Amino acid sequence: MVELAKEIELDRQIEEMMSGAPVNHTEKRPVLHTALRYFGEEALKVQDTDIRKLVHKSRARIKEISSDIRTGKWKGSTGQPIKDVVHLGIGGSSLGPKTLYEAFRQNDEPVRIHFISNIDAGEIDRLTQKFDAGTTLIVVVSKTFTTVETLLNARIFKKWLDDRLPGQDAGKHLIGVSANRQKAMEFGVPEENILDMWDWVGGRFSVWSAVGISAAIGLGYDAFEDFLKGAFAMDRHFIEADFSGNIPVMSALLTWWNVEMNGTGAEAVIPYSEKLKFFPAMLQQLVMESNGKSVDKQGKPVNYATSPVIFGVPGTDAQHSFMQLIHQGTNIIPVDFIGFKENVYPDYPESHELLNANMHAQRKALAFGKTADKVHLDMKIAGQEEDIERLLAYKIFPGNRPSNLYLLDRPTPYTLGMLWALYEHKTFVTGALWNINSFDQFGVELGKELAKKGLLKNT
Repeated sequence: MVELAKEIELDRQIEEMMSGAPVNHTEKRPVLHTALRYFGEEALKVQDTDIRKLVHKSRARIKEISSDIRTGKWKGSTGQPIKDVVHLGIGGSSLGPKTLYEAFRQNDEPVRIHFISNIDAGEIDRLTQKFDAGTTLIVVVSKTFTTVETLLNARIFKKWLDDRLPGQDAGKHLIGVSANRQKAMEFGVPEENILDMWDWVGGRFSVWSAVGISAAIGLGYDAFEDFLKGAFAMDRHFIEADFSGNIPVMSALLTWWNVEMNGTGAEAVIPYSEKLKFFPAMLQQLVMESNGKSVDKQGKPVNYATSPVIFGVPGTDAQHSFMQLIHQGTNIIPVDFIGFKENVYPDYPESHELLNANMHAQRKALAFGKTADKVHLDMKIAGQEEDIERLLAYKIFPGNRPSNLYLLDRPTPYTLGMLWALYEHKTFVTGALWNINSFDQFGVELGKELAKKGLLKNT
């Protein structure tokens, strides 16, 4: 498999992506989300502009805003500090910062963060009935500031602010994250409250940018920067390590092998930590939006499978739902287990011990299964000899089912950054192996176009 990586000149493709070449060739754009978490000294140029300066300026603004809000320096129009932040976005513009924030949120944080992406009004109605407009800040995240779902929700909240704070400056309750500053200002976001996005960062790769502002507010800037530094460490590993010892490369090659040689159509990702409960959902978008393609980089239809379906839930919940299919179903479904060595809840030592025992037991059961002879012996020892003939076939586990284990010391923003970047690079490498563009997403647009046409027709 390492020879395969060399055959497709993976080292060249990695260099092109990391150096700002337009590897998203259909949209003629560089792909430089790695620049957002870059802490090195070398210049990073896009069209002769060293984008490090843009990134450093954005980080400084994220730090300033998050600190001002957390300390109460940022006041709303009534002179009160902000207590609740509502983050409006969709896709990676919401799911990325939500995954990070929910992993490390604390009960005693000075500001509570709430994420809304769905255009179903249920959550909006609940929050607007509950919140004090004078202590609420709305963060609107849209690269173009024309995203239909996000802007609909933003207009609802803008009207709520205007209705609840008549004659007040609603701009003190608005932050915009966008590449279209003019549109954001036309909406009512003060220019000084607009943070930049760039064309060389796709939505599902944008958590490292100002898109993560709400997570920085909720967790503190230091935690957000640790998250960036963890990803930067994985970037260096990805660039520098030989393929045979390169975690993202080997992970991608294993997925390629399972899809191409074993015919697997799905992968489960199971974190044995409640902190990572939204991580599989984030990976669903990252992987399937990136590699759910049916034409290659030359625009020709492919005659092979590309992205597997990604799904998963935390730890032992999975064991009482879909793991039955993975153990005894007719489909072979590889599993990524994500575990942590250290117990971060010292008051509950038995919980962590049992959690990890379950994780390793699942891996062992998938690998080795349970033979007919072992089932026969166990039932005989248990005094169930009269049921052996009737139940033997049902209790056999075929085994030989593939799984990987990513075992980290403890869940921190730094280790989550490493893990997140690992999967980003894995996604890029599998796309390279399948010769597809992992960075466009034209399939996302068709439904939006038809919905817009339907709305215009109905009105």
